[in-house]
Amino acid sequence: MCWSCGTLCEVTVKKEKYCIKCGAVLPEEASFCPCCTASQMERRSVVAPPPNGGRKHRRVWLCAALALLLAGAGIWALAGGRAIGYDPPVPDPQQPDSLEGTLKQDTGQVWYDGADGTLYHVFACFSPQPDGGGVPASHRKELLLRGEEGSSPLCLFVVKADDREEDVRAAFSALVERHTIQAVAQEGDACVVDAATDNYADAGALYAHEHHVTSKCTYNDIIWTLYMKNGDEITLRQVVECGEQPAQSYSWEDTALDTAEALQTLLDRLAEEVSFETAVTIYLPAVTYDQPLTIRRPVKLVAHDDGTTFASPVTVERLPENTVVDMHVVLQGCRLRGSGGTGIKAQAPTYLDHCEISGWDVGALAADGGWIWVQRSDFSHNGVALCIDTNGSSSWSNNIYGGRFIRNGTAIRLAEMPGDWMTLRVHESAFYDNDTLLDNLCGAEVAFDENCLEQTA
Repeated sequence: MCWSCGTLCEVTVKKEKYCIKCGAVLPEEASFCPCCTASQMERRSVVAPPPNGGRKHRRVWLCAALALLLAGAGIWALAGGRAIGYDPPVPDPQQPDSLEGTLKQDTGQVWYDGADGTLYHVFACFSPQPDGGGVPASHRKELLLRGEEGSSPLCLFVVKADDREEDVRAAFSALVERHTIQAVAQEGDACVVDAATDNYADAGALYAHEHHVTSKCTYNDIIWTLYMKNGDEITLRQVVECGEQPAQSYSWEDTALDTAEALQTLLDRLAEEVSFETAVTIYLPAVTYDQPLTIRRPVKLVAHDDGTTFASPVTVERLPENTVVDMHVVLQGCRLRGSGGTGIKAQAPTYLDHCEISGWDVGALAADGGWIWVQRSDFSHNGVALCIDTNGSSSWSNNIYGGRFIRNGTAIRLAEMPGDWMTLRVHESAFYDNDTLLDNLCGAEVAFDENCLEQTA
């Protein structure tokens, strides 16, 4: 007979014990009573920060609670015996068929009644919000090119249930002995989780880790476990699901690309006819494009080995957000050489990879909705080399990596950043004979690492 509902079943409970509170018959391994919710576990005392409190905690299980669900216990936060349930996520009709998620319950958040008398809301998410803080997120799907690696954060937040604005991280941390995070591959390869990082502390994260995936990381459980000083365990689960992104490529060898008009025609056709979830790479000829270019879809433009030059402005228009692919534009090895105006205006996430930008009033501008990644690119003889003037972007990072800024009026101008919490970090970059290295109009936090070099003529 089932120990919970009294139904006859095939499973035999070999050992029994009695609830320490109500006397109900329980299996030997039961940690709490499904009748009165009383914990059956002995607890160690918690030394809580002021104000002092003495309420006991109950064990919280949110990860893979199949046995409890079958027993009719549900998902319990056990804050005063309150059961907290969640509706399954609504399927996305635009979701690619290649990603068929099986997550049925939101197991990435829980309310925890602390020994200090505070009711905490603990939840997992992936990236913080641009303005700081997080939104509970237990399921992420991603399409990546074959052989490509993706990297993004895994974050854990804690807020006071009745006052989200109060920073309770220190108070909650005092109740935690340690935490672990583990990636378990249910299908495919396991994703790699790095050691804890404080990169997202300014955004309000309690704990944060970076994780790395490929298209072969088909289905991974991310298991967070908080070991509390009083013996409680809080377990939260996220799912990372990956698939292979479709791809198309075009080359100057088989496609007319020798003029700006021809390139623009191809880009416009691709924006209308090819799904934005398809990765498009265009291999450019060794020519100079002397007319403005507008990019309206994700694309990678690869310069010819003998050089490809853009002598007129390039504009990247705003792109829609997408939950399974990173919507961005890449210019690789391109020369942007002008005589005034703005070299490239990015209103969507844009990478400058081994590019040369010179001769513009503003070399590269990240405008509203956009971001610019600088990767091993040179900026020279511009009025302003790099200008960040954006209040948000669907994808962004806080790094400038391997830039060279030579004889510009202003090397870096910060007019507006996507989040007040973000620190712009400049790595392995060189600054030579610029009138102004940093024009920080918005007062953002900026950090230059020890491998950066500044010289004057």
